[in-house]
Amino acid sequence: MCSSKSNRKKLSCYDQLVDQKTSGFTLIELLTVIAVIGLMASIILINMNNARVKARNVKRITDVLQLRKALEIYYDENNSYPHGGLVLPVERVPNDIQDLSTFLVPRYVANIPNDPKNAPLNYLYAWQNGGQDYGIFIPFGNDGAASCKVRTGNASDHMFRARDWIF
Repeated sequence: MCSSKSNRKKLSCYDQLVDQKTSGFTLIELLTVIAVIGLMASIILINMNNARVKARNVKRITDVLQLRKALEIYYDENNSYPHGGLVLPVERVPNDIQDLSTFLVPRYVANIPNDPKNAPLNYLYAWQNGGQDYGIFIPFGNDGAASCKVRTGNASDHMFRARDWIF
């Protein structure tokens, strides 16, 4: 193993053994590198999940803004917001937003959007006052944020209370 005669530079036996030991990585070094890589990967995955949540929320907001514009154009042409179906004494009928397709597709929007995560639990649409007021409920709740309600000025907030929903 250790020879004093070497064609290269003459090294002591100890120096030759040290050279043989340091030519690879120790188990501790490999485990440390694997642990650091695992820690970095978990941090990246957490940040990617946060980015996904933010992207879904941006899509929801964009969808609702598109629907609001379509509803306002519909109102300008028809003097009321879309309404129909079951009429209750308080005219408060929350429906899946897809029910608006009868009124808005294809003239006002190409299609009615779905919630990016919660489908089939979708956005809800409710109307009041003979179609003079409306509200849209956006379920951000499954992504850790409060739900959002968009409504006209005279629409009451109670149309979105879960106990008042009648399907």
